[in-house]
Amino acid sequence: MTVGRNLVVVSGYYGFDNLGDEAILEVIVRDLKRLVEPDEIVVLSQNPEETSATFGVKSVDRWNFGDIGTQFLNSRLFLSGGGGLYQDASSVKSVIYYTALAVLAYMRNVPQVVYAQGIGPLKSPISRLLTKVAMTSARAITIRDSASQQLLQSWNLKCTVTADPVWSLTPTALPSDVKSALAAVPKKAPLIGVSLRESAFLSEHDARNFARVVAEKLESGSVVVSLALQKQQDLALLSAFTEVLREKQITVLDIDTSALVRPSQWMELLSHFDFVIGMRFHALLMALKSAVPCLGLAYDPKVEYLMQLFDQPCLSLAKGDRESEFAELVDKVLSQRTELSKKAKKTAREQEELACQNFEVLARMLKKHDFPVKRDKVT
Repeated sequence: MTVGRNLVVVSGYYGFDNLGDEAILEVIVRDLKRLVEPDEIVVLSQNPEETSATFGVKSVDRWNFGDIGTQFLNSRLFLSGGGGLYQDASSVKSVIYYTALAVLAYMRNVPQVVYAQGIGPLKSPISRLLTKVAMTSARAITIRDSASQQLLQSWNLKCTVTADPVWSLTPTALPSDVKSALAAVPKKAPLIGVSLRESAFLSEHDARNFARVVAEKLESGSVVVSLALQKQQDLALLSAFTEVLREKQITVLDIDTSALVRPSQWMELLSHFDFVIGMRFHALLMALKSAVPCLGLAYDPKVEYLMQLFDQPCLSLAKGDRESEFAELVDKVLSQRTELSKKAKKTAREQEELACQNFEVLARMLKKHDFPVKRDKVT
């Protein structure tokens, strides 16, 4: 029997059916399997059974700190990330939870890697203090944007600016039912994806108004697909949006996205669109990776940052007079699709190269903290 420190514990917002975070996890697991055995990877998850079945790794309840402490006793590395874990946009609870894990790992003498995170927003002093404690305890930090870098530098902490791990995710084949649905769309019909999510900045009334604008601007024969990346937060707004489109005689294609088991299949789906209107960060990211032009609806600074990076149109939902600007931006996407696609393709290549640095940091850390494994004597 093998004993000793051989586990890698992975923490993030996993098991909540959020496509973006599950995509990050798919990349992390893929990269870790190049470095360690699958049964040495332990993911903290809201739904351990599903996480284990989907990604072929061990998984434990993210709320069972007793079990997590035991895992840390047998761990050689704690990987915290990626995504926006340290933020208090809605509550300080997220910051408290992830700081508690960082402190527990530190107490168990497990080196921590902060992996491709975006730090903030941190509105409260307690959030900033706790985040600083967690970051200070890390042995290596990679972050995905310059704003996070500036914050860490203000705390005199070293970090490496890389990119979101999902830039290095490779698309995988679509299920046959989804392929058939896409194949039924006439070849010359523009295919538009729409991603909305629950937000204080967007009501169902707003969604209907935006849908009326889209219905007026789309050329005849266009087909729209609603993209619910996290159904509980997305479906109400998307239903309001598509209801108006149907009233305006715009074709709405219903795709059974529950058949998409892995995020890499979502990436393949998003590559089929002519353009995407999106709120969700990773819907936009996956589209841009395939050089699909995007119109971002920024409910959060990370969406605005992404759109600026790719020089794509973006509407800040915090603005007052939004419908007229939204209409102008829809016109811009429709008239400049080729140019916007070229810009996306170039920047996506650059981001993918940066994202590969996350693996390099991880590989160095695992080599540096490769605890000796003790084996029972054979008698």
